[in-house]
This record gives sequence, C-alpha cells and structure tokens, in this order.
Amino acid sequence: MLAVWEKGLEEGFFYFVIPRTGTYEDVRKDDRFKKILARNNQLRETANSECKPEYQVITPDSYSSEDSYPLLMIIHGGNQSIVKAMERWNPTVIGGDVIIAGSVSDEEAKSIYPDGWKAPRPYIRIVPQPKDK
Repeated sequence: MLAVWEKGLEEGFFYFVIPRTGTYEDVRKDDRFKKILARNNQLRETANSECKPEYQVITPDSYSSEDSYPLLMIIHGGNQSIVKAMERWNPTVIGGDVIIAGSVSDEEAKSIYPDGWKAPRPYIRIVPQPKDK
C-alpha cells in the first residue's frame, strides 16, 4: 500500500487521507507513512492555493440582476453521475421547477423524465420538481 502511495506522490497525485481512522492503524507510527502524509499534505495545499475550479453559469435572456432566482447546483465527483445525484434528491428542500443540466443528453433525459419537459430556449429544459420515490 505505501509503495503505491509513494508512486502516486512522485507523479504529483495527492489523496484524501484521514489518518485517524482505523484503516491506517498498522502504519500510523511508521516513519515512511509520516513522510507520505507530509508530502500528501504539501501537494494538496499547493493544489488548493494554485488551482481554482472553474464553473459556468448560463442565464436566460430574461435574467435580471434585480430579481432573485432559485439556484440548483449539482456537482458530481468520482464515479458519480447525474443519475446518482437524482437518487439522493430531496424535493422538500429544493421545491419548484428545475432545469435539467446541459450535460444530460435528450436521450438520457427522456429516460429520467418520461413525461417530457418545457424548453423555452433550445438550451434550457425545465421539468417539475421530482417527487419522492
């Protein structure tokens, strides 16, 4: 396990590591592990200070900065997807109609929203708030 981490660190990768968990009980006191954690933290801190995520915000033509609008952000990571996000959807918190993410193809959207959607613009698809399953 340590050799794999060291190889990744050499390549510039860092990992999400919580050394207090029981997973690392056998290696926690190992000096090699401590060096790995130090290098991992250094790489993560460098990435956090130098790299900033970019987001795209698309507003409709009728957008006005004087009005307030609901905002829905779905950010997935790892091997997650919009389908996985929908499994954890909490409509009682969000409420109202929602916009289907642009990254979801019409074919995939048809399988998720079989009743269709409103499309006031070619790039905006609006559906009623999904109900609890």
